[in-house]
Amino acid sequence: MAQPLRPRTPAGRIKDNGERIVLERHKPVMPGPYVYVGDFDTLDPPVATWQSPPWQNGWTWLDTAYVGFRHGVDGETEYEGVLDATGATSGTVAFTLPVPWRPLKDYSFLTDLDMGAGDFDAARVVVATNGTVTIYYPLTA
Repeated sequence: MAQPLRPRTPAGRIKDNGERIVLERHKPVMPGPYVYVGDFDTLDPPVATWQSPPWQNGWTWLDTAYVGFRHGVDGETEYEGVLDATGATSGTVAFTLPVPWRPLKDYSFLTDLDMGAGDFDAARVVVATNGTVTIYYPLTA
């Protein structure tokens, strides 16, 4: 049975838009690609891009566990990789996040840190609103 033609009312349009908004909210959000920390000029690591921030103060990654970051599903910045502290000092900046990945407020989290010779320690990573990523270790009780 055919529907009669009639003009759409504002209330009908609002209802349709509300249903579309609900459907839009249920779409999956895909995380962005990882940006790896390193030197783009020499492609060190080989996954470095023009967006890659350089290492600072002797920090680097362990073996092929490249350190990277990306926008996660929830919009927050996610990190991966293993930090190598053999040439670095606690309390120094490891790298600086590019502007699109900088947080709106300072935050910190715990991670594993390679101390060399097969030794690992816990470290606190502090990410500031200016994009600096500072590593503190060893953690004391």
